[in-house]
Amino acid sequence: MDPTMDAAAEDDTTLEFDPVLLRALFDNISPYIVGIPYSPGVIVSSTHEHDLVAVHTELIYGIPDTVMRYSDKTEANVDAVVELSDEVTILFAKRKGEALRVTEFANLDHRNSFSEKVVSFFPYMDSVAMFKGHIVLKDARSSESGELLEPLSDRTFSFTCPFASVDYIEDDEELELTREMTLGAPVYNLSGELVGLLSNVGDDYNVKFARNAEYLDEVLQTLWGENANWLKVTPVKLCFSISEDCEV
Repeated sequence: MDPTMDAAAEDDTTLEFDPVLLRALFDNISPYIVGIPYSPGVIVSSTHEHDLVAVHTELIYGIPDTVMRYSDKTEANVDAVVELSDEVTILFAKRKGEALRVTEFANLDHRNSFSEKVVSFFPYMDSVAMFKGHIVLKDARSSESGELLEPLSDRTFSFTCPFASVDYIEDDEELELTREMTLGAPVYNLSGELVGLLSNVGDDYNVKFARNAEYLDEVLQTLWGENANWLKVTPVKLCFSISEDCEV
């Protein structure tokens, strides 16, 4: 595909989204979207007592006490916070009601001629906003006119999303606000599988960058490892999944 194409999905006549499918995706995924308070977070797993919320590490300025669940407009206490990498921090948010269905991870389809459609989710006002888009570059190391795109990682892809775009070269304050509104936002394919978390914003054509699901899955496997940086722990039982024995 042409990486210079207009990245505004609503103006791209090569993409057609089934409105019934989009409605189903929104209904199924929006319960997983939380905020701290308006920065994105997504539930990636559940335990006996908690939902595990993935947020971007850069957004943890102070240890959050609560997260907002936008699907039912309620707050949940955060009992523990663990930093797993420079990009992923997990919040153990007290769960209310039944656990959500297990989040499915998937990597992008790397067929050369296949431009995958995606949707991304953000807290917006007191609700959740979903934006449709498409993959621009499945490997952000790809080049255009001899210049490498950033971030330089084979675990990063670029995609279109018309939410909170900014020309950060001219306005650092607006860039900071944009990053607070977008970093950590989940990106899904049209099968409802999580394919990445937003990791950076572009300064042109509403292009965003995301670390792929393989990276996130590997990071989550380090949750109980010695390199996990526990920023907050309360005396409650914590575990990684519903089926595992919990630790105190």
